Amino acid sequence: PAEWRVGCLFPLGSLLGDEAMRGVELAAEERNAQGGVAGRLLRLVRADAGDAAPRLTEARRLLQGERCALLLGAVTAPLALAAAQAADAAEVPFVELAVTAETLTDRGFRHLLRTGSRAADFGTMTTTVLLRLLAPELAQPADALRCAILHEASPSPESIAESQDARLREAGIVVAERVAHAPRSPEIPALVQRLRAAGVAVLLHAGGEADIAALLRAMQDAAWRPRIVLGSGSAWGLDDLARAAGPALEGCLVLDVPPLASADAFAPGARAFAEAYQRRWGSLPRAGLSFSAYA
Repeated sequence: PAEWRVGCLFPLGSLLGDEAMRGVELAAEERNAQGGVAGRLLRLVRADAGDAAPRLTEARRLLQGERCALLLGAVTAPLALAAAQAADAAEVPFVELAVTAETLTDRGFRHLLRTGSRAADFGTMTTTVLLRLLAPELAQPADALRCAILHEASPSPESIAESQDARLREAGIVVAERVAHAPRSPEIPALVQRLRAAGVAVLLHAGGEADIAALLRAMQDAAWRPRIVLGSGSAWGLDDLARAAGPALEGCLVLDVPPLASADAFAPGARAFAEAYQRRWGSLPRAGLSFSAYA
């Protein structure tokens, strides 16, 4: 064949799904401008698989009906699991670009590759940041920092929380509370009051944009905030969140791929990517996910 057909399975109706797709598009356009791969141009074949879509059916359509030689995805853990299952059955590689959940790689899929961060990486980095940077700044020993872990009850946030809980306890940091909440939970204000009563000094959170905004509002309404707020995952790094939350987001720490890098040594090519993104879509990247998907 004169082209490589690459299946792209994302929830394109969501900002993060669309952002990942934009990164893939820029990478493919750049590669095609250089002659493609092994003498063949890349042709991206898209499938939009949101929450209501038949995930496995869409993955199979790309691999069987569209005859794609490679599958890229998927941003959400349920979609990634469906893609990995379909790829194994078709004996075609599936490259997961974003999902952190350890459940994805615990299943023994034979054709799965993951290029993004694992939940275990978040646990290690969280502990490193608290011990080396934040505890000294607060002039407190690490075992005096009462932590709480708040997370959405879905695979990737849950996996991040499990990793953070384990690493913090190993380091001797007190985890006073670990609480799961449903997506778009109305219970966020009550949870903030619970954390306040527990004397929490460090709050870790992993979850979606709506719940992050609700958490920040609830802390403002309660006129209370832990000394450290550290959010993990792509939703915390969204440009839309920064605009919506305004000053409430100031001073929060975010553990994720940044959309731009402060120095080229940390992420070679980030500035050039941002410029290419702006030429293509008329704005700077909306999240770091587009850059990591591009890479």
